[in-house]
Amino acid sequence: MRNPRILSARPRPGAGLVPMAPQSDFCRPGMVLRVVLAVELLVATAVLFVAESPHDALLRLATGTGGALPAALLWLIAACALRRRLAGWRPVHQQAGGAAAGAVAGLYGCAVLQGTGAMAQAPWLAGALAGAVFGAAAMAIMALRTAAQMPAATTARLAELQQRIRPHFLFNTLNSAIALVRSEPARAEAMLEDLAELFRQALAEPGGTARPG
Repeated sequence: MRNPRILSARPRPGAGLVPMAPQSDFCRPGMVLRVVLAVELLVATAVLFVAESPHDALLRLATGTGGALPAALLWLIAACALRRRLAGWRPVHQQAGGAAAGAVAGLYGCAVLQGTGAMAQAPWLAGALAGAVFGAAAMAIMALRTAAQMPAATTARLAELQQRIRPHFLFNTLNSAIALVRSEPARAEAMLEDLAELFRQALAEPGGTARPG
C-alpha cells in the first residue's frame, strides 16, 4: 500500500514553477513603444530615398505615418489577442501567422491612406508585402527573445524546486525506506516509487507530461 504521507506531499504539476516565457511581450507597453519607434524609423528611412526637399520629406513622413502606424497597431492588437494560441504553435507556423496578419495590417494601412484622401491610389501590393515582412520579422525576433530567456527561466524553476523539496523530507523518506528494506520490502519499494514520482512531477515542464524514469 502506498505511503499516504508521500502521496499527500506530492506537488501539483506546474504549481509554483516559473513557466517558460510565452510570446506575450507584444502586450507590454515597452514592446508597443519599440514597435512604434521601429516603424517610424523605417518610414523615415524610406522617405529619405524619395524626398526632394525637407518640406517634401515632412509631408511624406506624415503620410507614411498615417498608414504605417495604424497598421502596426492593428498587428500588435492581433498578436496580443492571439498570444496564447501563438505560444503553442511551432516557430515556422508563428512566423507564417505573423506574416499573414502583417499582410492584412498592411492592406488596412493602405485603406486608411486612400480612405482619408492622403493618397489617390494606395500601394496595395507594396503595403501587403511590407506588412508580411514586418510580421514575420517581429515573430522571429520574439522567438529569439524567448529562447534567450529559457536559461533564466530554467534556473528559476530549479531554485523553486530546491525550496519546495526540503532536505529533511528527502532524508527522512530515504531513512524510512532503508529501515523497511529487510522487514517490509514491499512498503520500501512503494515508498521509493512514490518519491520517484514526486521528482517526476516536480521536474515536469508546465503544461507537459513528466518523462518516464
